[in-house]
Formats: sequence, structure tokens, C-alpha cells
Amino acid sequence: MKAVILAGGKGTRLMPLTKDIPKPMVTIAGKPLLEWQILLLKKYGIVDIILCTNYLHEVIENYFGDGQKWGVRIQHSVETQELGTAGAVKLAEPLIGTDNFFVIFGDDMISHNLLQMAKYHTKHNAEATLLVHESSHPMDSDIIERDKTGRITKIFRPKPEDSFEPINLTCIYILKPSLLKNIELKFCDFGKEIFPKLIAEGHHLQAYYSEEYAQDVGTLERLQKVENDIKEGYIFGLPNSRGDYL
Repeated sequence: MKAVILAGGKGTRLMPLTKDIPKPMVTIAGKPLLEWQILLLKKYGIVDIILCTNYLHEVIENYFGDGQKWGVRIQHSVETQELGTAGAVKLAEPLIGTDNFFVIFGDDMISHNLLQMAKYHTKHNAEATLLVHESSHPMDSDIIERDKTGRITKIFRPKPEDSFEPINLTCIYILKPSLLKNIELKFCDFGKEIFPKLIAEGHHLQAYYSEEYAQDVGTLERLQKVENDIKEGYIFGLPNSRGDYL
């Protein structure tokens, strides 16, 4: 399988840290966040990686190049204008090929067993498998509803008067390439537009629930939380000083 990492974010809420670097290049425990993600992918044998970039993309290209230093193969898909999460993947479609592939948000620290998620995707023969977990901030999250088999029946942004289970979309998807024909090459978002549309049309989207570590670093407070979690040993499986996973 290949992996597409969405690494085009500006990180305006992380200023001034992101004045000269894109958000996925913010340093955490001595490494750029994007490097942690690439090392996790390599751990699970996923070595063909597409980086979708926009803001200060040259910083990412200069740092990672073709990925040889990390034992992976990196291709770069550069947006000339912002395309959102789904539009960025559509732009990269010629590089993706015909196999199922991961989509990973480049602004999240993650520590997930990607092979387990891939097996779950295959077992349920889904068109898309979406990582979900319990949200600590549900009112600004894409909340999902699912049936007894885990098939997603609804994705929505809750209102204060709504009654719902606080289970939300998070930062990892597995998609069949055939789904990309449902996306136009324009600014569009998976959670807000594409996935709700696919559900309404009867496509099979499956929820994969996991309590493994996932934390976005979109604010200075959340970035500090990840740093503290590393110090406290809450993130299982992080690389040691040699760059190998423990």
C-alpha cells in the first residue's frame, strides 16, 4: 500500500513557529512531526509515500528529498492553490495507482498499528475505512453515527441541542482509488463535503475505532501536550534516538 500525507497546512494558529516552516515541519522531541509519521509508516512496511504540499513546500522537499535517507520512496504533489483535504488527494491521483491507500493528516502525532487497520478494511470490503475515536472537543469535530456492523450512516457537525455519542473522524483513512472519481479537482474537504455525499449516495464507509494515540498539533497548547505526553511516556512505539521504533 501507498500512503498520502496531507502536508500543505500553514499552521496560522502556531505562529510564530510556522512563519518560516509549514505546520508538518514543526519540531517535536527533536524531529519534525512529518518525520515521525514517515518513520511510523516505515515501521509497518509502507515505504511508498506521497507528500501533498502547498505552503513553503520547498522546506519539505529540501528536507526529505526522495526519502532515500529514511529508507522510503517519496513523491511530491505540490498544490499551486489550496485544495483542501480531498482536493489535494485528487491532485495526487496520477501518483496513487490502483491499490488501496492510506491518507494521513500531516498535522497529527499518531501511533497506530496501521496493519491492523488495513486488515479491518479488507475484512469489511469497504470503499473507505475511517479512523474514529472519542472526541475531547466534539462541538468542533466531525461526529459520526454507525450501525451495529460499524458502517457509517451519518457524519455531521453537532449543534448544542443535539444528542449524540462523541465519536469523531480523526486523522487516518484507507481509501479505494475508485472513490477518487467522486472528487472534483477543486477546494473540497473529506469530512464536511465528500464523505457525507458518499454516504447519501449509498457508498460503504466503515468506522475503525481505536484508542491508540492521535493528537493534532494545530495550536500551541496541543503542541505542548504532545511534548508532555512524550516525556511522560504516553505515546507507545515512538522512535528512539537511532530513529528505530521501540
